[in-house]
Amino acid sequence: MAFPSLLYLHSPASRVPLAAKESLCDLGLGDAPGERVLPVLAVGADEAEIPARQAIFSLLDEDPAAADTLRAAAADAAALARLLRALAHTESAAGQDLLFLHAAQTAVSLIGRLETLPVRGALLGGMREALAALTATGWYQNFRRAAALAPPWTGEAVRLRLPQRPVELRAFGGMPTGEMWDALAAQMGGEIVPGRRSASRRLPDGFFEALFRLDEERGRAAHALRERYAPFLLEADWDLSTLTPIADEIDFLLVMRRFFDELRGAGFPLTYPALSPARELRLTDVYDVSLVRRGLTAAQIVPNDAAFSLGGGAHDNFFFLTGANGGGKTSYLRALGAAAVLFLNGCPVPCRGGAMGCFSRLFTHFPNTEDYHDSGRFADELRRAEEIRAAAGPETLAFLNETFSGADEARSAEAGRALAETLWQSGAFGVYVTHIHTLTGGDVPALAAVVDEADGNRRTYRITRVRRTDSSHAADILYRYGLTREQLAERRRTHAGD
Repeated sequence: MAFPSLLYLHSPASRVPLAAKESLCDLGLGDAPGERVLPVLAVGADEAEIPARQAIFSLLDEDPAAADTLRAAAADAAALARLLRALAHTESAAGQDLLFLHAAQTAVSLIGRLETLPVRGALLGGMREALAALTATGWYQNFRRAAALAPPWTGEAVRLRLPQRPVELRAFGGMPTGEMWDALAAQMGGEIVPGRRSASRRLPDGFFEALFRLDEERGRAAHALRERYAPFLLEADWDLSTLTPIADEIDFLLVMRRFFDELRGAGFPLTYPALSPARELRLTDVYDVSLVRRGLTAAQIVPNDAAFSLGGGAHDNFFFLTGANGGGKTSYLRALGAAAVLFLNGCPVPCRGGAMGCFSRLFTHFPNTEDYHDSGRFADELRRAEEIRAAAGPETLAFLNETFSGADEARSAEAGRALAETLWQSGAFGVYVTHIHTLTGGDVPALAAVVDEADGNRRTYRITRVRRTDSSHAADILYRYGLTREQLAERRRTHAGD
């Protein structure tokens, strides 16, 4: 049987990923919460998994004991994976007996921990049902009793000096140090060495045989257990290896939980936007989570709203975003993109509320950092844009940042308009940040970063809906060169008189 998952109700193996790793890094998720979670974030969740994961994250917030149980379960799952790998590479019959015994004990421990988790949502509910069906069977009860014949691992390590080489070993089956270890070393013609551990981890030849000569009762019990249950637990009815992926799934849940705790500590609101049946992306006061890695608190960041929709006569699904440099355009883009990724993974979102449909693909197009000549960079941007265009549709998200900026303004405007209109018409949702103000005013709606010209061109970091932008942002030029409007006018008069 396939072991139930803490992340997936259906196998993700055949799914088209939500996003590429590069896109997640574009949105700042490679730094916050970090690269360890990118493989899961890239896959995403389906429409049923989003609320099921939200239920698990809510449980972890409300019940610290559940988080402790998950940590212990993850340690069991990781240990089980190591034991099964060792079992697969051990030729010694005695070694196979002992490793199978400890794999069985670890599996029983893992199942017992998972059984104690409260049932919240479809994922935990499905796991509880599968575990109940398994543990109620007579063969499992017999298996668990047989596995309990040997004591558990102690985790204690010693260094054994053999004639061939030193090796570091972990105590098997609760075996005490002292006389038992010394007897084992003597059986193998070596001695226990106190002090610094050796880096060698491979068990020496004859280790298991020597161990079983010292503990024949345990050896017989381990052999009987493997003979009876290995055909069922390693090959046919219930493969122990199906338990091991849960270690990575728990790691994802706990890493994300630590990140959310960090955000809460910095004052960021975290909510669960509603899963909407409509084609929409509506968020109130959404924050750019990447800014937390710069040491900023929520009080130092200006949040923004998002109101994207498609249907009922509305065609507000894709926008141009223009405005002054340093006005918060890229931060807004990252805030929306990261919020969408988090929501589509069943995570809390740094905002004060909202609703979102279940999108299936997310693309970004940020300037390539490679060193291209202008023509080479433009060709590369065209190729990347074509991949987005080919996948565009109502379930697609696209976040474009100064796309085609490697070309002259005329070519950039032509290519940018064609791409944005295709995305808008296809029903894709997203934002296209551009410095070319002439792109606004057409069919594709526009947003702009607000500058308070009455206050020295102060950046407000607020994004607002506009019909069009009618200038090349003179205020931005003044800001960049540290000029006042009077100084700019004086320069114009001076040049006009030359």
